[in-house]
Amino acid sequence: MNISYVSLRFFLFVMGPFMGHLSLSAADWPQFLGPNRDGISSETGWNADWDRREPGIAWRMEVGVGAASFAISGGKLYTTGHDSEADVVSCLDAGTGKVLWTHRVPGKFEKRMFEGGTAATPTVDGDRVYTLSHKGHLFCLQKDTGKVTWEKHLVDDFGGEEPRWGYAGSPLVYGEKLITEPGGKGASVVGLDKKTGKLIWKSGDDEAAYASPTVFGSGRIAVFNAYGLVGLQAADGREDFRVRWKTSYDVNATTPLFESQRGLFYITSAYRKGSGVVALRGSSGAELVSESKDMGLKFQSAVRLGDRVYGVVDELKCVNAATGEEIWDHKVSGKEGNVIAVDGKLIVLTEKGELLVGIPEADGFRETGRLQVLKDRCWVLPAFSEGRIYCRNNKGSVVCVDVRG
Repeated sequence: MNISYVSLRFFLFVMGPFMGHLSLSAADWPQFLGPNRDGISSETGWNADWDRREPGIAWRMEVGVGAASFAISGGKLYTTGHDSEADVVSCLDAGTGKVLWTHRVPGKFEKRMFEGGTAATPTVDGDRVYTLSHKGHLFCLQKDTGKVTWEKHLVDDFGGEEPRWGYAGSPLVYGEKLITEPGGKGASVVGLDKKTGKLIWKSGDDEAAYASPTVFGSGRIAVFNAYGLVGLQAADGREDFRVRWKTSYDVNATTPLFESQRGLFYITSAYRKGSGVVALRGSSGAELVSESKDMGLKFQSAVRLGDRVYGVVDELKCVNAATGEEIWDHKVSGKEGNVIAVDGKLIVLTEKGELLVGIPEADGFRETGRLQVLKDRCWVLPAFSEGRIYCRNNKGSVVCVDVRG
């Protein structure tokens, strides 16, 4: 039966008081750092006032050791972990945590100076999901079944050189291409046909670092590798610019943040390096225009809202996006947490498993809720989709926090 617009309005008028608040803006989180790989979701209608109503825990699950975050699409959640015998790609029902399928890649467990395990986050595109192991196994899997469509190896197939602590950059889908970083001579970055895995182009000689490639501008890609910040054309891999950003142990691990209005990149690294602002110069140039020691992130990602950047190192910090200079800080538990932004509010998962939500203001952070959700060390970026926050610790414990409105 068809319901007329008038009938629908009458139904909502009568039943509205009994239905509670309805979220009219639900969204997937299909890759590392969300829909636009910037840590931001525009989803609305969720409960951010935990002082008034504390959120519930929808489910808990174990997925294996690792620091991989989540990709969520069509009500399914994808992540990876190591179970002592193999790297395991898990597909879960995002609402219940039920395991729908797994894909196993047998291999030796490597701790690598932390809990170890997998590091790169899956990427969902259409009916496929792309995963990368820390040893360089690249898979294209069927989203609904986990069946292998194609597979490659960044070292064996492209001459890549595995970074000191393994591959960690999450694959990037751009148009019909899949972008990833083998870090080999003549193949620092490669563009593959996302449907077949066939090599379309390869570019550069830089060693890979640990950051994930990202899109900026029209048809351009930025990578943050062992050399520094490099800009490429997505169509053919032609290099537009490179800006040196040398760090100890070649650890450039945070995804660059780009502001299109002023043509500025915000980059940051740890080991006493700090942050830098890189300005585009014309269509094929860029230069470092400012540096600051006020916020140096080791691997945890930052998020930019307007002219400010937020990140967690020792504290939740707010810095000027154009200079990197600190504006305010806010005490949190642990030293190295992660932050995302949803509808202008910040969600912080601390290193000690505490989840915070609040509003960033001109002179500080106004908390509207704080909840202990996990034990043990948490270095994993949280994800947000359909009014739920997904959190994970390095040992592989996952928790789904229900914040639906």
